[in-house]
Amino acid sequence: MTFKDQIAFDNKAIINPSEFGERRIVNGKFMTIVLDSVSSADASSVDKPGLYTQSMVLYVLASEYGPKPKPEAQIIIDNKIYYRVTGEVQDDMGVYTIPIERNRVR
Repeated sequence: MTFKDQIAFDNKAIINPSEFGERRIVNGKFMTIVLDSVSSADASSVDKPGLYTQSMVLYVLASEYGPKPKPEAQIIIDNKIYYRVTGEVQDDMGVYTIPIERNRVR
């Protein structure tokens, strides 16, 4: 097994639904993802009275997602949750690390 083969195997193990991943609809396509909450002072900042920003990180296999999303792109999860890409998307050896956020009502 080559190093690249081992990385691909490890990536699938981490994103696996029986481990950390969950099958969701992202931008109209079923894929396995990991959503991780961001815990920082900015993660719950108040933008306007009654509103706050929820920040998360989306991990997904690049081979499942397709082309890397650009900053400010919209991501729809389960046909109802609208997120905005807030920074540069990292391709970590075949796994996209996508910083996202959405506005929520308190």
